[in-house]
Amino acid sequence: ASAIVRATPASAAPADDPLLREVVVFSRDGALWRTDARGKGPATQLVALPGGGRATAVRTDPGRRVVLVDVDGAWSWMPLTPGSALRPLPCKGTPEPSSDGACVVCTVASGRHAVVLLRTGVVTPLPVGTTHATVVGAARDRQLVWSDAQGIWAAGLTDLTRRRRLADAPLRRLSISPDGRRALGVYPGT
Repeated sequence: ASAIVRATPASAAPADDPLLREVVVFSRDGALWRTDARGKGPATQLVALPGGGRATAVRTDPGRRVVLVDVDGAWSWMPLTPGSALRPLPCKGTPEPSSDGACVVCTVASGRHAVVLLRTGVVTPLPVGTTHATVVGAARDRQLVWSDAQGIWAAGLTDLTRRRRLADAPLRRLSISPDGRRALGVYPGT
C-alpha cells in the first residue's frame, strides 16, 4: 500500500504525542483511507478509487493540500479535505505538484511537459526541449523553474517568454527545492 503523512493543527492531539497530530493517507481495498500516524485511531475511508482499481502511488504537495494518486496507470487528484472526490489528470508521467498545491508539472499525451492547473484543468505546454520543470511560490508569486540544454530558467506562469536565466544546465538530475531558492544537479567535475 502507498501512504503519505499530513500535518494537522496542534489542537487535534495531545502535546505529548506529536505523531497523533499527523495523518497517514493510504490505499486499501479499492479506496483511499486515513488514520493517525500511530495507527491508534480508526481508519476512515476518504474516497473510493475509480473502478475499484489499485493505487500504485500516493503523493502530496509540500503543503499537504492535495493528494495525487496513480490508479492502475492513470493519475487523479483531490483536495485533502473531507467529502472531496478524485478528478482525473491528463498526466502520462508522474506529476510534480507545486509548492502550494495549485498545479502540477507532468508529461501529457503529446509527450511534452506541461503545467496543469488543478482546479480548472487548464493545460499549459512548456517550452520545447524542457528536461525538468517545477512550479514554486504561491498565487501571484508563482514561478515556473525549468531546464533545457541552454540553462536553468525562471518565468511567471502567465508569460513564459519573459524568462530569466538562473544557471548553466546540469548534465542530469536537477532537483529544485519547493521554494525555488536552491537546486541540486550533476555538473561536469562534480
